[in-house]
Amino acid sequence: MNPLERETSPEGDPALSPLPPLGFTEAALAEIRRRLADYADDDDGLAFFVITQPGRVGFHVGVGFEPLNSDRPLRTEYDFPLQATDEELERVRGYTIDFRGGRFAVLSNVRVWSVPGPDPDALAFAANRLFLERGKAAFSAPAPRRAPFLARFLLEVPGVQSVVFEKNRCVVLGTPEANRDALQAQVELRLKAYLAHGGRPLPTGGKGA
Repeated sequence: MNPLERETSPEGDPALSPLPPLGFTEAALAEIRRRLADYADDDDGLAFFVITQPGRVGFHVGVGFEPLNSDRPLRTEYDFPLQATDEELERVRGYTIDFRGGRFAVLSNVRVWSVPGPDPDALAFAANRLFLERGKAAFSAPAPRRAPFLARFLLEVPGVQSVVFEKNRCVVLGTPEANRDALQAQVELRLKAYLAHGGRPLPTGGKGA
């Protein structure tokens, strides 16, 4: 992610900044060490892994353990203590592995919040990640088949009439009969889901409808 000019979130933090590498909380590290130590003298041994799996919205990040010596073939990624490409390491930037309530949890630093819009009838949102790399992109319902997933993901929300993306901003115009509060909650939830599951910014602006 390119460091752009800094905007400020309601909390006073930089809204756009390079994403931190994959992190682990102390609780997660302690649990990983404990489980690996339990298998230290075991002939099978144990490996901890972080994996990304495709989903409808980008991908899901998962973690787990697997015996090093078992009846089934060993994962090739365990041939070395650590094996990851630059692309894989880049993909998991902004995520933190935690351990809470007896289980591992994958946390994301994604934030989406409401901001004043250009039109009093519109809903506007900002995020600490980009929606669009360059220019401005506008899309209207019904979503054209060629539109990018993010646009179609928002336009399928009942009551959404059009969406506009510019850098880390998104402006949504609803139909006159749409419930504004319900629309705001649904759009914010989908924007967070898209970014938290690895959704990439759209490359360039343009009109999609």
